[in-house]
Amino acid sequence: YSYALNSNLAVLGILLLLATWRTGVRLGTIRLRYLILFGMLFFVAASLSRVNVMVLAIGGAMIYFRSRWVSYAAMALVLALLIIPFLSLANQAGGGISDVSTSFVQKLAGSLSEIAIQDQYDDAGINLNWRGYEAFLGVNAVNQNGWPSILAGLGLGSYVEGPFIDKLNIIPIFHNGYVTVYVKGGILGLSIFVYFLYRQAFPATRISLNAVSAKNRARLLYFQKLSGLLVVSLAVRTLSTHGIIFPSPPLELLILGVLHGARYKIVTSERAVVKKHDAPPSPLCNKPE
Repeated sequence: YSYALNSNLAVLGILLLLATWRTGVRLGTIRLRYLILFGMLFFVAASLSRVNVMVLAIGGAMIYFRSRWVSYAAMALVLALLIIPFLSLANQAGGGISDVSTSFVQKLAGSLSEIAIQDQYDDAGINLNWRGYEAFLGVNAVNQNGWPSILAGLGLGSYVEGPFIDKLNIIPIFHNGYVTVYVKGGILGLSIFVYFLYRQAFPATRISLNAVSAKNRARLLYFQKLSGLLVVSLAVRTLSTHGIIFPSPPLELLILGVLHGARYKIVTSERAVVKKHDAPPSPLCNKPE
């Protein structure tokens, strides 16, 4: 934290390379790819970012193993990370990191405890488990207003009051972005947001990969894998570091937009070729027998 190290761009670079695995798409030479990969991994290790380590672990498992069940298991893990904090809502103080000299491995193991949505009763507990306590304030504010608020939220301009007077006394957005959506839009808003992530991870190409040329097939497969990796990154980041719900949205959204445009261009061009080949010949072109 003293040097403000940020490895988000490094993770993005690694995901761009991971998506090329078994697709036929090549980004530069092999030596250049390995150089970029190990360089980006160094930046991630130097930043000690637990979120980025989780993103790379899930993304690497999805890409390395060919079995679909591994990808489904990775997606299930992401969903579990989203659901567990809500299931852990309690009025009792939760445990946390009690020593500033705690190692990185211990902090990684205690991450779920930190994001668990639990109340705290003293300043030390609030300080050490701020993400979970902050999320508790938001979820509790919605639940106290009954089923209409649980279903539709408190509105886009809603906020909760924090425990401090001079700082963080008003909290309009939360480190847990899903809590932000829940406060603003309730269960309905959460459902729409999760569906949005799902559609980004599994975009509708409306054309079979077997019906396109080999070059475009490799590109579409690369776009498909990269979209899944970017959505995993967004889902994990939204859980603990605001993610999409932040004044400065992550670059994953920009890349997803570029992928949508590139995918649409390929599908449109392939449809034109297929339509041209399937069209009946013009009578003017028929040669007399």
